[in-house]
Amino acid sequence: MVFERANTESGASGRREILQDICGYRDNDIDSIAAMLEGQTRRLFEDARTEGVRLVIALLSDELTAIGERMLRAAVLLLEASDLESFDDAQLRFLPTIVGANHHLASSPVLWGLVGSRSEELLGQLESMNLNDEERSAIADAILSSGRDVAVEAFVRFGGKAAVFQGLSAIASGQIHLSWPWRSVLGSQRDTVIEWLESLSTPSLDDLELGSRVLTPKVTRSRLVTVWKAGTVDAGPIASRIAAFGLSLAFWEHSVNSPLFAVCFQPTYDAAGNSRLEYDEWEWMREYAPSLSYWRDWDRCERLAKAIARLFAEENASLETVFGIVHSPQAVKKVADMLDDDRNTCSYLKTLRKSAEFSSIGSHEQRTALLKGW
Repeated sequence: MVFERANTESGASGRREILQDICGYRDNDIDSIAAMLEGQTRRLFEDARTEGVRLVIALLSDELTAIGERMLRAAVLLLEASDLESFDDAQLRFLPTIVGANHHLASSPVLWGLVGSRSEELLGQLESMNLNDEERSAIADAILSSGRDVAVEAFVRFGGKAAVFQGLSAIASGQIHLSWPWRSVLGSQRDTVIEWLESLSTPSLDDLELGSRVLTPKVTRSRLVTVWKAGTVDAGPIASRIAAFGLSLAFWEHSVNSPLFAVCFQPTYDAAGNSRLEYDEWEWMREYAPSLSYWRDWDRCERLAKAIARLFAEENASLETVFGIVHSPQAVKKVADMLDDDRNTCSYLKTLRKSAEFSSIGSHEQRTALLKGW
């Protein structure tokens, strides 16, 4: 047989050249041996994979007949993602067509590392295919694992809610960056972002940090309260952004018994004192910490202290509750000053000080700060 002779004389390269030549024939009689030619193509990949890949590259550049297209399709189905690394730019422009014939290639990060600016076209090709949820999830994982930028809107259209979940997890873990395209897409998918946070039994601080970047504590508050409580209880020191978000939710709950006050007030107060609150973080606070006067509008610590002082007095909070929320002596002193400046809360301050005078509740420094000037 001609293939055996070619193999004897020239090895796998000889067989590849014969297959390549046959693909240019327009003789209808060749159709009758198409199955045999496909078998020879499979054997070529098995015996000398590099020659099989060379066949694909050659056929992509040729003007193909009907048998040539059939052979190319058979060869493409035999490709593995690593084979694509030998393609140059001229062949890589065919990636959407190749993946259309062999979508399994899209489940490898290698392919997405080669896509470049063709990601939107390629994702559009995949979106039109009848893939199951598992296949779509595997492709989304490959895209994220590649570390390459892709068209985010096309990525979400392709993978739906599951792709948003996967993208959020990748961003929170540091696998990919929260780029502006991601910010834009997630900003329009806020319900999905909340669902993702709710799906986590105990959101990490990184998860909450990401949530705070694309959500606002001024909508769907009851759901966010549950999420923030789950993620901050026993979490240790928390960043000022997470704290400010949680403090806004705590003020909305309007109860000193909210555990969010205990973990979020002091870090937010400290950040305000050190001018470390970002613009949007303070905006979350403004409605709960109104200005006391035109001349004191700039003092964010004073405004926060006044807001919590009013709530303490309104709910007749115990000394233990006060010290459980306001930790530093400086903050305790500021809260006491706010209570003392308001004739409606002076009597409550007096009650607190009487409790602290002979109490072991809180630290010595906290009690000293509360009693100072009394």
